Amino acid sequence: MIWRAGLVYGLFAFGLGFVLGTVRVLLIVPFLGDGLAVVLELPLMLAACWWAAGWIVRRFQLRKRKPAIAVGLIALAIVLSGEAAVGVGLMGLTPAGWLAEFAKPTPQLGLAAQLLAAAMPLLRARRLAA
Repeated sequence: MIWRAGLVYGLFAFGLGFVLGTVRVLLIVPFLGDGLAVVLELPLMLAACWWAAGWIVRRFQLRKRKPAIAVGLIALAIVLSGEAAVGVGLMGLTPAGWLAEFAKPTPQLGLAAQLLAAAMPLLRARRLAA
């Protein structure tokens, strides 16, 4: 159950991020730059993840702390693995080059949002249990 919940949440987050990221890179970055484009994308992404985390918590009846944390960590692993695959497979980066991108401010902002999204199942489970 926990693995399935993490897989569903992770695939949702990665899929939405892939779609929004594609729109951002192709349509918004040329006009506003990478940093501002990411700042505009993140509230949409985080709002969608907040909704999805609530759905996951209700659907999989995650009321306890440890399962909710596990779901978030599984989802984070899926998102980061998917991003690495895109970076290496589609963008031609080496694995070391993909990791080096996190030294830049814009990817750091994205990583912070991913960590927040990973915490959302726990936050939603605590909120619904209260």
